Amino acid sequence: GKLCRWSISNDVWTVLESEIKCNFEYLDPRGIASTAWALATAKRSSSEVWSELGAAALHNIHEFDSQALANTVWAYATVGHSSP
Repeated sequence: GKLCRWSISNDVWTVLESEIKCNFEYLDPRGIASTAWALATAKRSSSEVWSELGAAALHNIHEFDSQALANTVWAYATVGHSSP
């Protein structure tokens, strides 16, 4: 994927997605929104990662402010994932 001016290898994205799956429960709403935004911007659409982020978002939905909610919804719409 390409993020800004730097090209990031698929192996790096695979490692990052693995870390997200292992540590998603530690993300607060801002972290969930930022992670979702970064993945969507890089056009990463691993269903497993998006499902994990969705579970974390739903678990913390009462803590989301309007900006975090909007960014998360935008990210899911951008990659075409129907959850959360």
